[in-house]
Amino acid sequence: MTNKNTVLTLNGKTIHSLQELRDNFKAEELMKQYLDETLIAWLNEHYYETEASIIDKVIFDRSFNIQKLCEVLKIDYDPYANMTEEEKAIYDEKKRIVSEFTSDSSILSNLHLVAMNQEELAGLLNHGNKKIYLCKEHFSVPIRESGKEYICISNAVIDNAYTEQQYKRAGITVIGFDLPEHENPDTIELAKDAAASYGYDDYHETHSFLASIFHNKLKSERLINWHHVPYDSHVDGKFYKSKSECEQARDEAIRRAYGEAEKYFSTGDSKSLASEAAQRYSEHIASVFDKNRHVLATLCSLTNTSEYYDMLCDKVNKCHKNLLTKFENELNYNRDYYSMYNIDYFIEQVDIEEHDYRVEEDFLARVLETLFTDSIEYSITNLYSSISEIEQDLDYYSNTFYGAAYNLYKEYVSEIEDIIEQIGRELPANNEGEEPEDYIKRCCAKEVG
Repeated sequence: MTNKNTVLTLNGKTIHSLQELRDNFKAEELMKQYLDETLIAWLNEHYYETEASIIDKVIFDRSFNIQKLCEVLKIDYDPYANMTEEEKAIYDEKKRIVSEFTSDSSILSNLHLVAMNQEELAGLLNHGNKKIYLCKEHFSVPIRESGKEYICISNAVIDNAYTEQQYKRAGITVIGFDLPEHENPDTIELAKDAAASYGYDDYHETHSFLASIFHNKLKSERLINWHHVPYDSHVDGKFYKSKSECEQARDEAIRRAYGEAEKYFSTGDSKSLASEAAQRYSEHIASVFDKNRHVLATLCSLTNTSEYYDMLCDKVNKCHKNLLTKFENELNYNRDYYSMYNIDYFIEQVDIEEHDYRVEEDFLARVLETLFTDSIEYSITNLYSSISEIEQDLDYYSNTFYGAAYNLYKEYVSEIEDIIEQIGRELPANNEGEEPEDYIKRCCAKEVG
């Protein structure tokens, strides 16, 4: 349950709603409440979840983000009226220069998005702005910053520019700039890396339409899973008559959890990560081809490429076995890398606490009291913390394996795609821009000469 105890005060008044916040808006006061996190806490506690979520994700500082803050909270704000005289002079000069080149009100009302030099561009990028106007100067626009739109004012120049297609593949829009028609050989790989990071897939550019269809179908999300190991809370809350008994219980609890964690990296075990990944990825491959075997058989018959159909069926039918072998090899060949911290480390994290209930003060009496009564007991502390650390260690190495397994899956799929490519080369090109299903129906409807 949310504790409603954050007090938001503006203009000398306690604020109870967003409308009251807007009515009592004071720029400096609101900015102070944002910087000390009072605003975020107040929004969350009053269930303004949308506003809180947006503000929490945006990078703010004092320079120009009060305007962003007001945009999220739907507050009418005149940035010029709240500037110092020095800031107004800088703003007026910037407006004068930009006005020489454009009368576009959408630009003049967003001068905070106009970069006059590289330093201002860097500031706009660092603050997460999506739309940026570049005015007058030469600029270096990073191709690795996807999701940006750059608009030219007054013949601004992008140095070492990429082609429009390269920017597009990297998730960048450029408007009004003179861009090269041909790719620069020195920066082709950088552009490809940026495009790949953005999620652009150029497979269709170099392969047949049939292979591209199956390439898209065979794409799969990288496997991610979180694991838990056994934890007996009774051990944590139990009192033991001797320290050795308590230590034995601690050791057994840690060894049990540690042993369960190691099963995930053991080939042949039902919990093996290799088995989990093989099951997941082979089921995906099977789901793609179970629906399309007849179509592929028909196409191969028409194009006299039945040998490729046999090769394809063999590859698909054995995908679970082959992938399991690949994943188990990954675990076995890199066993040292997937080894968890030494078990003694986790045992040492668990403390044994002594509880002394003896009341006698005389030494001999205390000895006798210890021997003939249960005046000293022991308990385990920090057990859950140590087991949680085992789980963190397990998930760290599991995540590493999932990355390796995903790459191995893609390698296996590429072998399947290579076979389909041989079939697709004998089919007509999709020059009519048909949908995949329509294209396949057309190919199956007639013999290919």
